[in-house]
Amino acid sequence: MKVGDKVKIIGSHTIEGKHRIGLIGEILDIDWKDEACFVLYPKGQAWVKRTDLEVIESINSPHPEATICGWVAVDDFDNAYIYHSKPTQRCREFCDTGDFITDWGCDTKYPNGKRCYVIDKDFFPDLTSESEPIPVEIIIKPKKQC
Repeated sequence: MKVGDKVKIIGSHTIEGKHRIGLIGEILDIDWKDEACFVLYPKGQAWVKRTDLEVIESINSPHPEATICGWVAVDDFDNAYIYHSKPTQRCREFCDTGDFITDWGCDTKYPNGKRCYVIDKDFFPDLTSESEPIPVEIIIKPKKQC
């Protein structure tokens, strides 16, 4: 996400912000520390968490980028996942075996309804199931002509 991008507000971390869901606006400023964007929309403006925005049209690009913001965590089976919001660690019984495993979960979802995506663990070699989740942003954009 960058200043000038056209975005759709897809969520809210506050009750006051729920009325903005679905509005389309333009990013005027970005606060990277607080992971928020200042968005100008038809009847107002507000600071909105980046995870509550979806880029509709990116400036300086004829094709829009796909951006996934979230948190990466690793389970006991060494699988990595990117979650919509910071996941919490859970300990639960594994398939009625009497063994317990540690996994992660969150209550919020991406716009398509998924809570998480599988991601290659090799991108995060230092993460283990004991590690705290880390915030990430993955940007997928069309390849430039060579």
